[in-house]
Amino acid sequence: MEVHACSIRACLESDVVVGSAIIDMYSKCGRIDYASRFFNMMPVRNVYSWNSMISGYARHGHGDKALELFMRMKLDGQLPDHVTFVGVLSACSHVGLVDEGFSHFSSMKEVYGLAPKMEHFSCMVDLLGRAGELDKIEDFINTMPMKPNVLIWRTVLGACCRTNGQKTELGRKAAEMLFELEPQNAANYVLLANMYASGGNWDGVAEARVAMKKAAAKKEAGCSWVKMKDGVHVFVAGDKSHPDNDMIYAKLKELNRKMRDAGYVPETRFALYDLEVESKEEILSYHSEKLAVAFVLTRNSRLPIRIMKNLRVCGDCHMAFKYISKIVGRVIILRDSNRFHHFDEGKCSCGDYW
Repeated sequence: MEVHACSIRACLESDVVVGSAIIDMYSKCGRIDYASRFFNMMPVRNVYSWNSMISGYARHGHGDKALELFMRMKLDGQLPDHVTFVGVLSACSHVGLVDEGFSHFSSMKEVYGLAPKMEHFSCMVDLLGRAGELDKIEDFINTMPMKPNVLIWRTVLGACCRTNGQKTELGRKAAEMLFELEPQNAANYVLLANMYASGGNWDGVAEARVAMKKAAAKKEAGCSWVKMKDGVHVFVAGDKSHPDNDMIYAKLKELNRKMRDAGYVPETRFALYDLEVESKEEILSYHSEKLAVAFVLTRNSRLPIRIMKNLRVCGDCHMAFKYISKIVGRVIILRDSNRFHHFDEGKCSCGDYW
């Protein structure tokens, strides 16, 4: 916002390049409302302006708005480019529009003469994976004019993680390709372990962890952070190092009680360890994003709660945040490694499709 103010003082607010960057900045900072307002006030727009707004809507789970804007873009006479279609295909993926996604994918070459690139194929694999159509993924990959890269295979493996162990053969194939291409990337081993854990295959989980150790791959620690007036506060799962530790855990205990009274049941399948149910519930209750939201709620404020997380949010925390938003009457905006989630009155902007 300070930089935006600088652009106004420098009489550059109407500059289309600066304006496009402001839209991109606001959407990536979680203020899609500011981005949209600025976009609609722009006196002149170019392809970068349209792309920034379309991608912003897609990133925030507003797939319908992204596709509506794409129609406006074409009616305005602005031709789309490769970046436009990454945003459009991502929007289709985030709201599960498989047929429409394939229609836009085909139009790239047939209508606009744009040859799809690796990132467009990745969007289509993601679209099929999120829609649960994994049987079509392998056929689609076989039609690609280029050799699949790590982005494609990681998308495939990530999709297999969401099938509760039903597509382990495809997942293993994707993992093998990833180990060949990126043997020291710990994320690949973690995804494989998660796939096995989702189906209760604890031997497979152990094998994946042994393989990660042999490859000397270091797993990135999951953490969440919030920015307050007194600085940035970072949390990891089970963290007890914060100066306000006692208040945070007391608030968390209070929230857990109120959530259970409202009907919340911990989704223990997201505790990826071979433990008793009670132990799994305890692990889930101390995830970093829950500690972060509990911390914010120890402070007096009615502003929206903004939390950042370096990994994908788990299904249990996603469910818990819906309950918390309704219980405390606050909007919670969570940015994970994939997208933004806006929780308000017990609902999420993603419509539970993520």
